Amino acid sequence: NDKGVHVIDYTNSNNPVNRSFIYIPGCRDIAIHQSTLYADCYTDLVAMDITNPVQATLKSFVRGAFPHRVYHNASFDTTNIIIDWVRVDTIVKSDIKNLIRNEFNYQVIFYNPWLSSSMPTVATGSTRSNSGSATAGSMARFGLYNNRLYTVSNSDLKVFNVTQATQPAFVRTVSLGAGDIETIFPYRTQLFIGSATGMHIYDATNPDQPTRLSLFTHARACDPVIADGDFAYVTLKGGGFCGGNSNQMDVINIQDLTAPRLIQSIGLTGPSGLGKNGNQLWVCDATSGVRIFDAANPANPIERQVLPSLQQAYDVIVLADRTFISTNNNLYCCSINNNWQVSVLSNLRIKP
Repeated sequence: NDKGVHVIDYTNSNNPVNRSFIYIPGCRDIAIHQSTLYADCYTDLVAMDITNPVQATLKSFVRGAFPHRVYHNASFDTTNIIIDWVRVDTIVKSDIKNLIRNEFNYQVIFYNPWLSSSMPTVATGSTRSNSGSATAGSMARFGLYNNRLYTVSNSDLKVFNVTQATQPAFVRTVSLGAGDIETIFPYRTQLFIGSATGMHIYDATNPDQPTRLSLFTHARACDPVIADGDFAYVTLKGGGFCGGNSNQMDVINIQDLTAPRLIQSIGLTGPSGLGKNGNQLWVCDATSGVRIFDAANPANPIERQVLPSLQQAYDVIVLADRTFISTNNNLYCCSINNNWQVSVLSNLRIKP
């Protein structure tokens, strides 16, 4: 979180090994395409070769790619660097560090260089590079589709051409017409963009020039979104930096991408990230832990299991054979059987 990227080997899910740490100051978001790691380094975009994940090599960077870093539902010009300061003897006590950690936490990417078995061709509910080499969660601000890297800031969408993976090239900035953008989720040929006031759907058929299809509005709240088939799932979390008081998961019909329709809202405690694979829909829900829904009927998910021990879970990646859950300081790897019984395979502490 603002320091860099942990490289963890999950060849043995019961005994993960923290192989290395890639130091990237100011890093809050990452994505992986082929064998290249993309990350924000304060205001720059860096590209690193991770063919050997324990010996990452810097290949290139795009200077000034993110001139307005997003900090807790606000953006500030971060191109300036502090070179001097005035020392005073005033002490101000604040718990902002813990508040920031609870609200924003860290991103998790599942990358598969060590495993001989291939990843499933589709990991629904999580963004994937079109090379099939990486899977990201619902809280990501970086997304990959059709040899393009898409990034969202507080009010715009940036497009980078990554056809030459280690040499990302800036293409354009698309104004999203809002100042509360939070997450991006590429699915099929669309980009689903979560904001504090709604879900934006953009068409990326022309990958260099995404165009808006629709905007589904909701009460003000933090808003990650995933999509699968004809449905999108949006969690709304009130309070905190996002404001509002809604705590729920909206089920939205997106069969007509130009006119998304709310099917139902499911009341929750304080949801954040969510992920889906097949009929399994996992939702991180604050002090209630992690909820698991049966989405065999995608319009009417039914809660089958709750994991109360995983309180303050932040995001989840659901694969065919295992699920990764990130909390404030831990990364859990779980499996689930046909009776919806969950086993925690491992629990790795991640230092912020």
